[in-house]
Amino acid sequence: MLPATPTAPSFRLTSSTPGKQQRPPGPLEMRAFEMPPHARMSLAQQLLLRALIARFWQKPYAQSLVRWGTDIHDRWMLPHFVWSDFCEVIDDLRQFGYPMQSHWFGPHFEFRFPQFGDLDVENIDLELRQALEPWHVLGERTRPGWPRPLRRCLR
Repeated sequence: MLPATPTAPSFRLTSSTPGKQQRPPGPLEMRAFEMPPHARMSLAQQLLLRALIARFWQKPYAQSLVRWGTDIHDRWMLPHFVWSDFCEVIDDLRQFGYPMQSHWFGPHFEFRFPQFGDLDVENIDLELRQALEPWHVLGERTRPGWPRPLRRCLR
């Protein structure tokens, strides 16, 4: 059962430009999530976001951030490490009283990291999956034949 909270978190976004009239409150936008191919996957994703917001509302993250360097591309875009890290997040949510299960997100994993094949030889299991590929950063120059970077929306 989810813990009861005395008041629901509210987010208020206003303009802080000096000398200008403040804008009315706006929505909190969570970007960098693609639309899943199935409604149940979308519901699981929304549940995860709500649980994470509620968890950080209870106890904000106060630890210092880790500088990963090139590991962010070399390691954390591989399926094994992404799933391992995700399972740690789910365990953290469970410790805060949110009954989340990592297997609920198995379809997300299969969608994002499709399996190309597997091989079992003498107690060695080898599984080949697609890894993540980073998008070009805005302003990054590309080589001929590479995908074009996204254009800036605002200048």
